[in-house]
Amino acid sequence: DIVESETIINKFCECSASKINYQKTEILQLGTQQWNHLPTWVQPNIKKEIKLLGVFIDNNGFSQTNNQMIENKYTQTIGLWSKLKLSIEAKLQIVKSLANLKSMVSW
Repeated sequence: DIVESETIINKFCECSASKINYQKTEILQLGTQQWNHLPTWVQPNIKKEIKLLGVFIDNNGFSQTNNQMIENKYTQTIGLWSKLKLSIEAKLQIVKSLANLKSMVSW
């Protein structure tokens, strides 16, 4: 429950002299249960997707945004290489390197 969580966090803040930065707080609602009686600060902070330790997650877990970002980076890199007018051998080496990198990343 979000209200109970806020109570616990507020008690911690009292003991540690910390404060919640409500403007930077993001809340990811998990599951389908509807929240009732939310504090006024919560509603604008509920997100469909959040970034946690560099990885985007959503209600289903690993967000498709991660795949889109990787694809965009590959497209940009290939675009830069195409401007270099590389030989066929160099292009093959680059493709092999990308395939190796992709096989190492297991999403």
